[in-house]
Amino acid sequence: MTRTIFVAYALCFSCVSISHSQSVFPGGVSKPLGELIANAEETTVLHEAHTPPYHLKASIVETTNPRSEYHGEVEEFFQSEKAWQRTLTVPGLKWKQEMTEGKLSEEYSGDYAPLWARELLAGITNPLPEHSALERLRQPMQAFKGNAARSCIRNIPEYLEICFEGEHLGFKEILSSPGGLGFEDFQPFHKKWVARRVFSNPESGTNLLLTVTELSDLKGAAQDMIVKPDPVPLIVVQVSQNVMQSFLKSDPNLNWPAIHGGSPTGLVHVFLGIGPDGRVREAWPDGNDHPDLEDFARQQVKSWQFTPYLLNGYPVAVSIHWSLPFQTTVTP
Repeated sequence: MTRTIFVAYALCFSCVSISHSQSVFPGGVSKPLGELIANAEETTVLHEAHTPPYHLKASIVETTNPRSEYHGEVEEFFQSEKAWQRTLTVPGLKWKQEMTEGKLSEEYSGDYAPLWARELLAGITNPLPEHSALERLRQPMQAFKGNAARSCIRNIPEYLEICFEGEHLGFKEILSSPGGLGFEDFQPFHKKWVARRVFSNPESGTNLLLTVTELSDLKGAAQDMIVKPDPVPLIVVQVSQNVMQSFLKSDPNLNWPAIHGGSPTGLVHVFLGIGPDGRVREAWPDGNDHPDLEDFARQQVKSWQFTPYLLNGYPVAVSIHWSLPFQTTVTP
């Protein structure tokens, strides 16, 4: 993918639009797009009712800078949607999850699961959490067939764009707010075609890749995994800027640098990941009125401190779209 993710869009059921990539394959299938989404779920997604038990290993790396903080390992033992075990290891966090009879237990060292890691993890297990609602969409859509074809739907609720690849009509791209994933190297696993490479680029020049290094039949029961459940699940709550402004302890006014050309006033938008301690852990680009100010704004907000956000009396991580008004001078 070549797009920057974490972009905010207003989406609605009434404004779904459909496009098709140019292809040498004129043939295709015409179905309600909800049916195409259901087919892609059954064909290419692992956490799904028809998935046979499996053992998976995957690695995460930043291809543009393999020594960066964006790296990790995933291992999962899957018996069914109601019985699985998973371990995610990234810098500063080892996160164990165990689903038993539909009840999830978690144990973790560290207190924050980065948004980039959550997104890539979802890419191989559950890239469309709202798929049940999307499968009810009845708008007709023609999807091109062929290994070089791609068909896309845009302006769907919660999603900027969903693209299907042409060979198996599985997911090729899923762009949301926030989020963005690309899928490549589809290989068979029983009756499924599973992408062995999942891409994400949270900012220009940062290209993240999750590679499935093993996907095999689960032999017998999953390994014993002793989980001592932490009292608070390692969740991220999405909160509005209006709410979180009252939690901000730092001075929100920035001393903006001069810019070259353009308007001296406007907005810079950032997408923040805030830890349960109130510290900003991540700041991603979310659109701006002047590109010269984007990196400056992101570096400044990384030092912000918030009062911890409580859910049921426990501090939890927060994600938020934040708009920063700027006023500065223009130099020739």
